[in-house]
Amino acid sequence: MNNIIKEMFDTAGWIRYNKRIARMLSIEASIMFGELVSAASYWEANTAKYSTLTGTEYDGTFFHTRDKIEGNTALSAFLQRKGEKQLVNSGFIRVVKKGLPSKNYYTIIDANVIEFFETDTVDSNKSKDLTTVKSQNARLYSHRIDANKNKVIRTNKKNSSSTTTANAAHFLSPRKTILAMPPEKQEFCRKYEKEWLKHNCNLEFPLKHSDITSLNKIKDIEDAAKYIPVLWSLDESDNWLRGSDHTMTIFAKEYMSGKLTAIYPGSKQYWLDKQKAKSYP
Repeated sequence: MNNIIKEMFDTAGWIRYNKRIARMLSIEASIMFGELVSAASYWEANTAKYSTLTGTEYDGTFFHTRDKIEGNTALSAFLQRKGEKQLVNSGFIRVVKKGLPSKNYYTIIDANVIEFFETDTVDSNKSKDLTTVKSQNARLYSHRIDANKNKVIRTNKKNSSSTTTANAAHFLSPRKTILAMPPEKQEFCRKYEKEWLKHNCNLEFPLKHSDITSLNKIKDIEDAAKYIPVLWSLDESDNWLRGSDHTMTIFAKEYMSGKLTAIYPGSKQYWLDKQKAKSYP
């Protein structure tokens, strides 16, 4: 190989890229993660500059802009968001917006990333299998016949991106995945567990990856937190008896359907909230 080509690969025109993250999540996620690692390394070596720019000490959380990332990686804002979402859902990074105008501040969750790379659950053969699964999912369609026009209509049944994100997140325990969530979702999980233990004091709080997935579907998490105790009011109205009826997955389903907000005015929690409002005007 020509030395000029070798020198080109040693310059700043090249980016970090991890094949395993690309297989498990996507190419965009791998490029985004490589860029964020580079940014974190830069700010760790330039903490004084970071303090001057932000007015705060560097603590592992750093800002990055869409324009800067696109300039460094050639990823559009849309592709950045795609990769970023997969990294968040997999527990690799935490993202919060701060300041005016707002900027994204990133934190790399070291423990989760190390656990992902140290696990021996996925070897090279399984990685190849996963690549095959991704291509199969992309071609997996259901077919139905339009009786009037006698045409076959193809409907994509699975999303390979969400499938691979779930596979990667599966390597991390649900509790560690929660640590990568925004503060308001972490607070919701704490409130939910506390309420659940009030009714099941001798049991261990059940938490599954499906609960985390359901939680991410709730748009207004702060509003949803108000209705956590209301879920137990369904024990009387719907004759619920099993502990499995009080998982976060069930809560998300009942909350998004509007059922919890509908029964709230007639629930015990409504009167408790009313009394609290009177006591603390």
